[in-house]
Amino acid sequence: MVPESRRQAGQWLAKAQGDLDSAKILFQADPPQWETGLFHCQQAAEKVLKGWLAFHEIPFLKTHDLAVLLNLCAEKEKGFLSWQASLPRLTPFATESRYPGDALEPAAEDIREAKKIAQEVVEFVFSKIGKKTG
Repeated sequence: MVPESRRQAGQWLAKAQGDLDSAKILFQADPPQWETGLFHCQQAAEKVLKGWLAFHEIPFLKTHDLAVLLNLCAEKEKGFLSWQASLPRLTPFATESRYPGDALEPAAEDIREAKKIAQEVVEFVFSKIGKKTG
């Protein structure tokens, strides 16, 4: 029988992969859906970090703040520290532009960076706990 923490971790990781896949599709749409794609990059990072924490039975609060989640992850795995400066920059994409009047005009560099960071963090976590990304 699979422990509950491992089952939950698997669910978080599946959702993280789904968000990463969704971001890729949205960025390639015609026209590209930048804001929603950035939201899914943030969500992929958030969910993969929560999956890693669940896997290791480390409690976490309901939050979109990637710095908070990253610091919890880094307490057990120092490899997460390589994203300490870059990953928190995705946090605003969880809430900005989600509602009318909060339109976000992402710069090309923001889009490239978000895609790269989300992909790296997902791959890092999957490599640490035996999953493969698509």
